Amino acid sequence: MRLSSRVAAAAVALPMVLGVAACGDNGQVNGGMPEPVPATKTTATAAPLKAAPPVRLTNASFMPAMNKANKKVTSMEATSRMTAEGQVISMKIATTTKPFGMKMDMSTPDGLMKMIVVKTGMYMSTPDLPAGKYLKLNAGKDADAQLAALSEMAENADPAKTFESWNKAGLKVKFVKSETLGVRKVDRYLVTMDTKAALGAKAEDIPVGVKLPKTVSYTVWMGTDNLPYKLSFNLMGVDMQMTMTGYNTVAPITAPPASKIVKKR
Repeated sequence: MRLSSRVAAAAVALPMVLGVAACGDNGQVNGGMPEPVPATKTTATAAPLKAAPPVRLTNASFMPAMNKANKKVTSMEATSRMTAEGQVISMKIATTTKPFGMKMDMSTPDGLMKMIVVKTGMYMSTPDLPAGKYLKLNAGKDADAQLAALSEMAENADPAKTFESWNKAGLKVKFVKSETLGVRKVDRYLVTMDTKAALGAKAEDIPVGVKLPKTVSYTVWMGTDNLPYKLSFNLMGVDMQMTMTGYNTVAPITAPPASKIVKKR
């Protein structure tokens, strides 16, 4: 089965309106008396208006809001931590959309792996290669099954495509609570959906004998700028935590220079 660590932009703004109105003083002097007589001073103060209730995402509004927000994202940086079968894999990801590019540094029990994906191809640096060197991959023809699998993981790690499969996943959205993530105000949502649709899984992607649960739940932390800042899920013993660290700040991603590319390991 293909489990993807893809993430991209989505959320809804939380507008808040607060107004306070008050009447000032209005003094008068009675000119008919030999000496001025102070007028009665009246002051009226209106009660503060109550804040409008925040707008929360619903089953119907969740995907339209995410799709709209995602159109404004041209690049993203994120870090993630995946735990499976007692092993921990940490990743640092950067992506751009125009032109498309992706860089991923993956810390695994076997060492550090680096992947670069650009229009001209896909490149990987593994612990068994000379330091700083990359192997150019072709997932369709590469005879090394492990490298082919890692190549596919890199292709699927594009955060801009994370939520594309969610449009037809039958989402059920539940607001959990407002909280602070670092210094940022966010809203936490629990989003439950059809597992196969959420993972973009096809019949041939699921190993024989593996039975997927019918639904999978994601926890998503949304900022008031309509972008997600954290995503987590747990599926069949695989726990994934991803934190988005920056939007629209990534420099163009380029392929390694020819001097850094090797033909074979």
